[in-house]
Amino acid sequence: MKNPQPIRAMIVDDEVLILEAIRDFLSHLGYTIVGEAGDGAYRTKPPDAGAIDRTITIAMARFKDMMELRRLNAELESRNRELQAGLAKV
Repeated sequence: MKNPQPIRAMIVDDEVLILEAIRDFLSHLGYTIVGEAGDGAYRTKPPDAGAIDRTITIAMARFKDMMELRRLNAELESRNRELQAGLAKV
């Protein structure tokens, strides 16, 4: 899937050849590689362009959801403080 805006990705794998293959897949798909590392929490083997693209799409959706939950939580906390301040005046 070609992305309309460049998405930044970091590649993590302990095998250089796999890391290079993933870099090639992501570059071909339009992602911007911002870093590479030799160890981390999650990876798929053998590398598959479609699976990697789907994994990134899912991670981005989860991140978006997390940011929305943080925003809603901050809004809720703010309203809660307003209500508590209003009750203190009564």
